[in-house]
Amino acid sequence: RRAAQPYYIAVLPHPLTLTLFPPVPLHTRMSSAAKDPKLHAAHQAILKSLLALPENSLCADCLAPRPRWASTNLGVFLCIECSGFHRKLGTHISTVRSTSLDTWTPAQITAIQARGNA
Repeated sequence: RRAAQPYYIAVLPHPLTLTLFPPVPLHTRMSSAAKDPKLHAAHQAILKSLLALPENSLCADCLAPRPRWASTNLGVFLCIECSGFHRKLGTHISTVRSTSLDTWTPAQITAIQARGNA
């Protein structure tokens, strides 16, 4: 008999939402993407294509246009202001990364592809 998967409850600051998410590993090694420029370029292309989708063109929290940050474990795109709120929540709730400045792991890319702002 399999044990039930635990779920995280995220309460986001504005607009106030309560959402259940299955757990995604918060800390994974950065070695693969950080050492491989081709993998980093592929991840950047994936992020660019995800941000081009209409559902990802607005911040998941405040609906500001052109979000450039993301919560990798929640799988949503955020504006700079909301990314600051998410950072204050702590990495046990929301792990924030820049879509253009940071290196992403394959697990983080998979999580953001599976969820997104839709």
